Amino acid sequence: MTHMKELKKHLQSTVEETEGSEEIEKMTYSKALDYYRAGNLYKYAVDGREYVLNMFEKHDGMAYFESLDGFEIHIPWNMLGTLLPGIADTGKELIKID
Repeated sequence: MTHMKELKKHLQSTVEETEGSEEIEKMTYSKALDYYRAGNLYKYAVDGREYVLNMFEKHDGMAYFESLDGFEIHIPWNMLGTLLPGIADTGKELIKID
């Protein structure tokens, strides 16, 4: 987790120096690919629901999460890293449930 805190601090300084989030997306993409896997269960801090990552489709650029009660979240795959615990702002994480 210390590594994630260091990465978040670096990302925050990067945001202050740049106009967009493209650099953050690039820096967190590989970590997101390791963390977010089809079939795994995640809790979205924004609404407290548990979601299954159903598909991760590069051809349309979206990751598809579905809650157990039918809600859906579609997230551009290049932005998944911005939802990682330790990277996302508190209360906006998409956290893996073991």
